[in-house]
Amino acid sequence: MKGPALLIGCAAVTTLLVQPVKAAPKDDALDLFAQWTSLFNAGDLDGLLAIYASDASVHGTTSPNLAIGTEALKAYFTPALRAKNQVKPVGDPVVAEAGAGAVVMSGYYEFSGTRGDGQPFTVPARYSFVMIGSGTTARIAHQHSSPRPRPAN
Repeated sequence: MKGPALLIGCAAVTTLLVQPVKAAPKDDALDLFAQWTSLFNAGDLDGLLAIYASDASVHGTTSPNLAIGTEALKAYFTPALRAKNQVKPVGDPVVAEAGAGAVVMSGYYEFSGTRGDGQPFTVPARYSFVMIGSGTTARIAHQHSSPRPRPAN
């Protein structure tokens, strides 16, 4: 390759190398989960609600009811955040693309805090999240969380 052909070839390679890398939907889901964990642990109710879709639903660990929409999610999360409960992910989640910009993620986490009687508690739980969108527009569309059963002896 000589002269103009070499310049064109170099320009093409340079163009490919400087293209922005778009995050994979799985990466966006992991980032959103990290953000969820951070906001929960900080007790940031407004921030937490902002990463849910406006019509999101939550089957919460401590509620017998399905919470749907921002006001219901606010009512569900407020007591745990006021009590300064914490969440810690356990292990690596399973993340699968569900098509059309949706990702399903499931795994384990532990909630901890202090009961009203002053006694500390830890609740092992399992979760599933359905996340939609990408990048800064990624939102949680559904969350299911339930206590983790004890292993069989």
